[in-house]
Amino acid sequence: MIKVNLTQRIWLAFISLILLVGLSITIVYPLSIKGTLTEETYRMIEQIQSQNIINPSEFNPQQISMSLLMHKINLEL
Repeated sequence: MIKVNLTQRIWLAFISLILLVGLSITIVYPLSIKGTLTEETYRMIEQIQSQNIINPSEFNPQQISMSLLMHKINLEL
């Protein structure tokens, strides 16, 4: 059996923890995004992004938040 000192064990623990978290994020994150976003959401994002490309000087994050909120309210009614 290979003898590993305490410093090496700590580094191996950190590396394995980082790899485990990275692998978990790589697997879980795309699946959760795919389940969360619908085609309607993709269309709304594309529409707002195209508006920002046409008029970047008029970019207003509050206006975008309000338009998304109003659109969501209209969908629920």
